Amino acid sequence: MNPLVSLIITIVAAVFAFRINTYLGVGFVVVAIAYIYFSNRANLIVGKANAAYSMGDKEGAVEYYKNAVSVAKKKPTILAGYALMLLRCEQPDEALSQINNVLSTMNLPQSIKLQAKQIRALINHRLGNYDDAYEEGLDVFESGHTTSAMRGLLGLLMISAEKDDDKTLKFCEDCFD
Repeated sequence: MNPLVSLIITIVAAVFAFRINTYLGVGFVVVAIAYIYFSNRANLIVGKANAAYSMGDKEGAVEYYKNAVSVAKKKPTILAGYALMLLRCEQPDEALSQINNVLSTMNLPQSIKLQAKQIRALINHRLGNYDDAYEEGLDVFESGHTTSAMRGLLGLLMISAEKDDDKTLKFCEDCFD
C-alpha cells in the first residue's frame, strides 16, 4: 500500500478513536507509533550505519549493519546493502558470501536481483576475478539495467578484463554520447 494512503488512513482512524474516547485515541496513537517504529527499525539502524561510515568508523558501520540484518531477517535490500558495506569496509570475501546468499533467495524481485548482481560484479572486481566481474556486469547491462553508473562500471570491467581495446573505446564513446 502507498505510504501516503497508509498515513491518511491512520490519521482518520486516530481522529475517530479520539472522538469515541480520549483514552482510546491516546492508546491508538501509542500503538501506531510503536508499529511504525518496529516496522522501520532496520532502516533506522541502516541510517546509523551509513552515518558511522561517513564519520570514518568502518567497524561501527559493519556492526550496525549486522544488527540491521538480524532485525530485518529476510529483507533482501538490507542484505544487499550489508554486502555493499562490507565491500566498502574492505571485507570482499565476506561481502561475496553475503551477496551470494541474497542471490540464492527464491522469488527475488528483478530490480533487487539486478542490484545484487551489480554488487557482485564490484566484489569480483575487488577480488581480482575480472572475467567473472565482466560477465556479471554484461549480464546486468544486457538485461536492461542501463543506468549511467552501470555503464561506467561496465566500462571499468571491460578495461580490467582486458577486453578488445577498440570495443571498449567504442562502448565508452557511446556511453559518453
